[in-house]
Order: sequence, then structure tokens, then C-alpha cells
Amino acid sequence: MQYRADIDGLRALAVVAVVLGHAHVTGFAGGFVGVDVFFVISGFLITSILVKEARGGTFSLLRFYERRARRIFPALFCMLGFAAVAAWWRLPADEFAAFGRGVVATTFFVSNFLFWCETGYFDLAAEERPLLHTWSLAVEEQFYLLFPLAVWWTTRHLAGRFALWLWPVMAASFALAVWGVEAHPKAAFYLAPTRAWELLAGSALALRLVPLPRTHSLREMVAALGVLCIATSVVFYSKDTPFPGVNAVLPCLGAALVIHAGLAGPTLASRLLSLKPIVFVGLISYSLYLWHWPLLVFARHWSPDPLSPGMTLGVIAVSFVAAVLSWRFVEQPFRRSHSVREGFAWSQRSIFSGSALASSACVVFGLGIVASSGVPSRFPDVAVMIEGSRGEGVLELDACDAARQSFDEIIEHCSFGKEGGENIVVWGDSHALSWLPVFTRFAESTGAGGVLMTTPGCASLVGAFRRDDRHADFHCEPETTEALFEVTKRLEPAAVFLVSRWAIYNHFWKLSDEAQTSKSAKDSREVFERGIERTVAAFREAGIPVVLVKSVPLLNDKPAQLFVREQQGKRARTSLDEHATWQRFANARIDEQAADGFVHVLDPADFLCNTDCRYHDETGFFYRDDNHLSAYGGAAMYAGLRGELDEIWSQVTR
Repeated sequence: MQYRADIDGLRALAVVAVVLGHAHVTGFAGGFVGVDVFFVISGFLITSILVKEARGGTFSLLRFYERRARRIFPALFCMLGFAAVAAWWRLPADEFAAFGRGVVATTFFVSNFLFWCETGYFDLAAEERPLLHTWSLAVEEQFYLLFPLAVWWTTRHLAGRFALWLWPVMAASFALAVWGVEAHPKAAFYLAPTRAWELLAGSALALRLVPLPRTHSLREMVAALGVLCIATSVVFYSKDTPFPGVNAVLPCLGAALVIHAGLAGPTLASRLLSLKPIVFVGLISYSLYLWHWPLLVFARHWSPDPLSPGMTLGVIAVSFVAAVLSWRFVEQPFRRSHSVREGFAWSQRSIFSGSALASSACVVFGLGIVASSGVPSRFPDVAVMIEGSRGEGVLELDACDAARQSFDEIIEHCSFGKEGGENIVVWGDSHALSWLPVFTRFAESTGAGGVLMTTPGCASLVGAFRRDDRHADFHCEPETTEALFEVTKRLEPAAVFLVSRWAIYNHFWKLSDEAQTSKSAKDSREVFERGIERTVAAFREAGIPVVLVKSVPLLNDKPAQLFVREQQGKRARTSLDEHATWQRFANARIDEQAADGFVHVLDPADFLCNTDCRYHDETGFFYRDDNHLSAYGGAAMYAGLRGELDEIWSQVTR
């Protein structure tokens, strides 16, 4: 096919959107849609080449995969080598083991399956995965396992009537994506069947299955609309936008319109996209995509604080330099059949054998990391601290899910302490579970018995709930909190301890109630304020004393990462001021409820914080991630707050 500079320009738009979106640059929250633009471009270009070869009788599956190997492998292996070195020096054992799994999955182009199972694309933990971005490469390569054969077979046996199967398959893939984004959002995001329609959209253009715009003015309008569609999705989409599904239509349609208008002739958009600086960014787009993400990830690992605008700009600049070097000295030589070095030929055989050798090395390296549990000997002090953090006293509560169980099942599976003793009810989200070592020790010391009612992701507020399509396993419907409140009343406890990650429901996770469906953090704060008042009033009416447990300080990273920084002389701890700022709204509402003495307050910062907030002692870590107590931390917390707990207990049981 004839070279189109504007398509390289379109690549530039896509990769810049991705890079700036991943860097959290304001105005590019929807930059992830650049990947969808890439899918449409890829489908168009590869279908154009395959159909030309199939119709001309020169189709070769071996030559197709040779081109893919030349295009994909050299720069990919170069990036993997850099990431492996950086990960060796930076990642603690558990994250390094996860990196090893990522290396193996990336080598076999199945990393999308791995990340589907292990993390969501927009989860906070995703920003710690140096190879997360390889999921899109996996989707493309899985698609191209079958697509070339479909092109060859259709040309040979169906006289080139691609519409017979392309439109139905495309429609089925799109329907699956629309259904999946509601029913199984992570699978819909990562897996090839829900993304195939995006590549096939490009194929439909290459096969001329869509009529071309007939007039120059119509062509200009189509191209301009295409650019507008892409820009709109980049600016107005965010991590909260259900995706792909229907929302993926806008960027894919935009890419398709730009490509389609260019088939009919030049446009203002195509001329702008063909400007040499823009085209150059498009030429290096694959390397830039490969390099920007691990550089951002490791920059965040090395920085004790969130990346400043200046640091972010620096990482982006380094990404561009790395991409230029990778394109010039890695991509270009391998994409030619002969190297610029005289006498050395990158033949088909050398490409396949070299790819096999490099792939084998990556697999052996990755499996070795996994088999050695992340080589903990690299950071012996961290390994000792992690081992010391395991602690004891955590009940086996895998069978305890208060939202899904009857009263009798909750009593059977979620009880702790002395059977028949004065009841303590601990009600909350996953933070309630992480506080269990505190309450088991408290129950032992007082001779009390307790019941844990934990529903991950759901605040312990009567009548307040949240719906989150990206966390479909959470059961936070309005009936959930009402039912758990009724269970608590039936137990008639001496006190109910409400333990939740309060601030998250005022910042990121939007709470709703019967009066209001939240669309912003401000809305959620209003629901939170009503919810805590409603909850305290309900327990007051039932005659059950309430203990509101404030949230533990949020760490800036996982404790093992912070410990490595601390050993390097860098700031690692959250300051008391930072903690107070983050928790200000929630803590103020909690303190308001404690004004009359019916509600008691327990504050973990009394134990953990002075000027800074501790996350470890000389033996182990108090946290298992950046916001949940470890078993060891729970034991330490009980020792530190025992006096306050005893005083509260004496007041509620007198």
C-alpha cells in the first residue's frame, strides 16, 4: 500500500495522549484511549498488506510473522532488559516475583490474561506494575494468530467477500464488550474478544467496506469530526468512565474517520498530521509506548513523594530520548533485511532464531524469579521485617462474608473471643478485618465475645451505599447496610465498633443514599455526613453505644518500598500534617458525633504518630500495604491503645 504520512501523524496523537494520560497531566485523563486508536490503525495497515498479498498470490504466513517479529521483538526485549535491571535493584521480593510473572507472560504475549487476574488497569496497584502496558501488545498478537488465516481463506474460498463474516464478528465482539463492561469489567478491558471489533474497524476501512466521502467538503468534515472525537474522549474520559463498551466507540470512530477521509484524498487534518515533527513522533511511537511506562513506574518507586510537574516533565523527556535511541539503533536495523553494518544480514532465519533465544532467556529469567520468591536475599533487612510482620491472631475468615450470609452463618463463621461473653460487634469494610488482631486481644483481656461483620469496599453507614462497576464483587446495595444494622441490633452488643477507611468515601469512592446519587466527591461528602448522623441516631435509638474508629494514616507506598527508601536516607514516613489533611473532613464529622458522650472515638494516630507516623518498629511492619494493618501491626496497635480501649469498655459496660 502507498505510504500515508498522516497515519504516522495519527499514531503521534495516540501515543502522546497515552503518555500524558499515564503521567497524570491535567487535561489528558482519557489518554488511555490512544491504545484504541492504535488498534484501529493496526487493523487498517495490516489488513491492507495481507489483502494485497493474498490477492496477488504472494501471501506467506511465515513472512507475516517474520515482519511481526522484526517489528515487535527487538525493542520489546531491549525494554525488558532495562526493566529487569531496574526491578532487581528496586522491587522488594513480592513485587519482584510479580515482575517475573509479568516477564514470562509478556514473552508469550499473554500478559493481558495475567493482569486481568491480578489487577485492574485503573487500580492504584497498577501503577507499580512495570509491564502493565504490554497487555495491548498481547491483545494484538492474539488477534493476529487467526486473522491472517481468515484473510487468506476468504480470498481463496469466498472470492474476497469479507463482509460475510467481518460484520457479524465485529458486531458480536462489540456486543460482548458492551455486556462485559457491566458484568465483567476487568475481563472486558483486557481480553481480545472484547477488543477485536476495534481492530476489525480498521480492517473494514482497508477492505473498502465503507463508502468514501464523495466531495471535498464532506471529506474535510469527516476528517475534522474524527479529530474532534479523539480529542473529546481524551479530555472528557477518565478512570471512572466504563470502558471499553459503548464509550470506546468515540475514539475508535475518530481514528476511523481520519483514516477513511484520507483514503478519499488530502484534507486539512491530513496535511497537519503529515507535518514532519508530528510524523517523527509517529515513527518512534512504538518505542515511546514501550519505554514511557516503566520509566514512569520506576520514577514513582524512586521518588519519596508523588512526582512533581517538573519531575514528570523530566521523565517524559527521558522517555522521548529513550524512544529515539530505540527507534534508531534497535528498531531500524532489525526491520531491514540487512544491517547498516556491512556483511551482517538479519535474515528470516536469524530473526526467528534470535527471537527464540531471547524469548527463552526471558522465560528462564522470569521463572527463576518466581521460583525464588522474588530473590529476597537482595534486600535481607526487608525480608527480615516482612517475616517479622506476619504475626499471629488472625482468624480464618475466608468463609465470613457478612453481606452474603444469614444471621446464623455470621455467628458461626465470624465470631471471635469468648463464646457467650458480652458481645462486641466490629462492623466495617476491609479495614475492620485488618483491625481484627486488635479486637481478638481486646476480647481475650476482657473475657468478651465478638462478631466481625466485614463487607469489603462498603462503609459502615446505615442507608449509605456505593455502586462501582469496576469492583463488581462488592455488595454495597442499600439493603446491605440496613441488614447488617438489623443483625447488630439482634446481637444486642455492649458496644459496636465502626471501622472503615472513612476518607476514601469522601475522595474517590462515591457514596449514595435514598436522597442523592453522588456524581462527585462533594456529593459523596454530603451523603457521608448524613450517613454518619443517621447511623449514630439509629444506634442511639437501639441503646447500643458506638465507638467510631478513625482511619490509620495512609502510607505513600507499600511498607517494603518505604523501608528501602528509608535505608537510602530518603523521606519515607507520612507526616502527621499530611495525615490530618487527608482525614480532615471525615475526622471532623466523627468528632462532632462524640460531643455528647454517647459516641466514643478511638484514634490510631495516638499510637502511630508524633511529628511523623510510624509504619514499623525494629521487628516488623505495622502495615501489609499502604492502608491496611498487618497482623503484627494489629498486635502492636492493641498494645499501644490498650489503655484507651479499657477506658472505653469501662464506660460502656458500667
